Amino acid sequence: MRTYKRKTERADTPKDVVERACHLIIFDNKSIKATSKQYDIPYKTLHRYVTKLKEKFERNPNLTRAELTLDSEGCIKNRQVFTDVEVEALASYLKKAADIYYGLTPYETRKLAYQFAIKNWLGSFLKRHPSLSIRTPQATSLSRATSLHKYNVSMFFANLTTVYQRLNLGPGDIWNVDETGITTVQVPNRIIARRGIKSLGKMTSAERGTLVTVAVAVSALGNMVPPFFVFPRVHYKSHFVRGGPIGCEGDANPSGWMKEENFIKYAKHFVQHVKPSKEKPVLLLLDNHDSHLSIEALDYFKANGICIRTIEKVFQPSMDNWLASNPGKTITIYDIPELLKTSLPLAATIENIQSGFRVSGISPLNENIFPDSEFSGSYVTDRPMPNSHDAGNSSACDVSTVAVPSISDASNRLSNVEEVPIPDHHTVTETHTLAPQCDEEAQPAVSTLLKA
Repeated sequence: MRTYKRKTERADTPKDVVERACHLIIFDNKSIKATSKQYDIPYKTLHRYVTKLKEKFERNPNLTRAELTLDSEGCIKNRQVFTDVEVEALASYLKKAADIYYGLTPYETRKLAYQFAIKNWLGSFLKRHPSLSIRTPQATSLSRATSLHKYNVSMFFANLTTVYQRLNLGPGDIWNVDETGITTVQVPNRIIARRGIKSLGKMTSAERGTLVTVAVAVSALGNMVPPFFVFPRVHYKSHFVRGGPIGCEGDANPSGWMKEENFIKYAKHFVQHVKPSKEKPVLLLLDNHDSHLSIEALDYFKANGICIRTIEKVFQPSMDNWLASNPGKTITIYDIPELLKTSLPLAATIENIQSGFRVSGISPLNENIFPDSEFSGSYVTDRPMPNSHDAGNSSACDVSTVAVPSISDASNRLSNVEEVPIPDHHTVTETHTLAPQCDEEAQPAVSTLLKA
C-alpha cells in the first residue's frame, strides 16, 4: 500500500506535550499514573519516555527543563535507515533523472535504495568492528590446505628431530631450495593518476611474458648459494647468464620449467658451493616435485647433500626501473639474470632467511610453532585414524575421539623402521621423508639425508 491511512489515534501525542508531562514527573515529583490521565497518554508510553529522560538527566544533572528534551518521539525515527542528508541526496537524484528523461520506476527506485542501504550498512559495520577488514585472499588449493594437518605436522617434526639428533646438525648444515618462475612481463603496481580516467595503463615489455625458472638455496645460518637459471631454450649458452649474480649458472629446456636433467645439474652446482661430504653431511629440505625425486639425483645426494625461498616481491620494482631507464626497449629472458643481480640481495638478506627458518619451526627446532588456528583449512577433511581391529571398516568411527599421536610415539616407530636393512643396489638411495606421502602440491616438505 503506497499511501497508508492510520486506523487509530494511538501514539499521536505531540512531542512537546510528552516532554511537559515528563518534566512534571521529574522536576515536580508528580506520579506517572496521575500525569498519564491528565495528559491522556498511555501509562506504559509515558513510563518509557520518563525512563529515557531520567537516564539523560543522571548523566548531566545541570540540564534545565528547556534543555531536557527527547531525541526522538514515536517509532518512526528509530526505524529510519537513511539519514536526512542521504534522503535529500536520493530525492535530488530522482528529480534529476526525471528531468533528463531517464526517470526511475518504483521498482528501480527500491532496488537503488536497497543497494545504497547495503553499501552503507557494510561500511558502518566495519567501523563498529575495527578488527574486521576487506582483504584479498591468496588462492590456496584444497590439497595444500588440507595437508597442513596436526597429525602430518607432528610426524614431520618427529622425523626432523630424529635426523637432527643422529647427525648433530647445526644451522649451517640445514639447507632449503625451491624454484620460482620469473616472467619478462611484470605485474604493474598501483600508481597515482588523475581522477575520472577509465583507461589507465603502465608500460610492460609485452602482453604475455616468457617464463624463466630460478632455483635458490639458503641455509638456516643465512647463507645463500648463487642462483641457478633454467631458460626456455633447446641448448644452453654461457652468455645467457652474462651480467647475473656472481657464481650463477644455468641450463635450458624448451618449456623453461625445472626437469630431472636440469635438477641434476643444479645438484652439482649446489655441491660445488656447499662442499658437503660423507664425514659432514647436510640436510636438504625440498618439495615433492617430480624433478627432485629422480633416481640419479637421489644417488648423487647420497654421495654429497641439499634445500626454499621465493624472491618475486622485490623483483617487480627492478623491472619497472629497467623499463624507465630504457625507454622503447623490452625485457628479454637474457636480461633477467642482470635484474636478479640487483634484486636478489634485497630479498635474500640474513634476517629474511633466518626468519623463514624460524617461523616454520625448522631452526631453531620448535614443533609447537603452529597454533590450532593454522590447521583450520584441514577441518573439512578430518577423518578418524584407522585402528588395527577395524582397518577394513574405516567409516564407523567418531572423529572427536581420535587422538593425535605424540612426537615421542612417532619417534619410537621411526626407530623401529631404521633397524630394517636396506638392500644394496646402485639405484637404491636411503631417504628420510619428513612428512607422509601425499599429493605433489600438498606435501609441505621432503628432506633428503645423506647418511655415511
